[in-house]
Amino acid sequence: MKEVFMKDLSLGFYAFDHAAGDALRIVAEEAKSRGHHTVNPQKQMPVSDEGMAALIMCDAVVLGLSSFQTEMEINLLKALPKATRVFILEDVPEAARRPKFREYVNRVVLVFSAHDLYRSSIHDFGYDGSVYLGPPPQWRAEYEGVMAAKTGNARSEIGSFNYGGDSYVLDSSVKIVGTILGKDPIENNRILVILAEAIRGNNILLAISQHPGEKATKPEDEEKFQKAFAERKEILKGVWLFDSGWKGSKLAGAVDVLFSGSASNITIASAYARVPQVWLNDKGVRERMRAQTGKETWFVPALGGALVSFGGDLKKVINTALSEGGRTYLLNKQEQNFPLPDDWHTEKKIVDFLEKIV
Repeated sequence: MKEVFMKDLSLGFYAFDHAAGDALRIVAEEAKSRGHHTVNPQKQMPVSDEGMAALIMCDAVVLGLSSFQTEMEINLLKALPKATRVFILEDVPEAARRPKFREYVNRVVLVFSAHDLYRSSIHDFGYDGSVYLGPPPQWRAEYEGVMAAKTGNARSEIGSFNYGGDSYVLDSSVKIVGTILGKDPIENNRILVILAEAIRGNNILLAISQHPGEKATKPEDEEKFQKAFAERKEILKGVWLFDSGWKGSKLAGAVDVLFSGSASNITIASAYARVPQVWLNDKGVRERMRAQTGKETWFVPALGGALVSFGGDLKKVINTALSEGGRTYLLNKQEQNFPLPDDWHTEKKIVDFLEKIV
């Protein structure tokens, strides 16, 4: 039998954002393991002159479009030769539809879609082609983290919690609502006011995972952060509290209900891990989502992966999520719209595809 040798490719990967950068790094590592030459500039940094020179020499470049800093990817695209084959890898559904990128869609060969149900929106935006090969690669790590917490019974690690300076033992009658905070302490406090009002005095423990970036990075911000943290203590008075210090994936695997008002990858992993969720959809969240993604909602609740609260009804919605009927409803929606893939290693399928088409 005649042996067929595959051409070694030179493949570039770049995204400014964290999650998209993580997804591309996983694909780049897979391509490199097969002997292909890869160029993968550091995420959260503009492409250096050296990196740009290396990317210009690639056979193909895969981009992940950032929510705020899309111009980083646009600047790279403008520098690439017209002959370079360009692909988009979505780290979340509709990430290929960043408003700033609309005029550049004709430079893109194909979009690797993050969810099969959203492929039509990719074509509506103006792209010629798309394919769905499975969940974005970085979702796997978050999912595995949530599942490890669930199967490892992370809840039992809580043991006790503090209230009013006293320690209380966590028993099975206490329900746990968890939330993962963002970087902005003022927005966190605004949401915690709503959440505290809904759960205070209801035999519910609030478990918090603080964002590692929720801290002052400039001296002039120190006073603002200290004031916000002092106000938070007042906001949470009368609430049973477990300030976990855990990563979001561990928290999500330990709680009875995960509460969120952001476009967090943990909410995606939790939908796949069948964690009951409640998503806040009030004016403040919609404004922040619009600034971040160009859309006012998040696909996880839109597909039924979480119940939706508009703020004033939060107590009722959380109680529904804790009920047997609410949990069954959510489970059915999550199984329908977040089906577990036969193989989470989408990066292998993406590289297979690139090898055939480039």
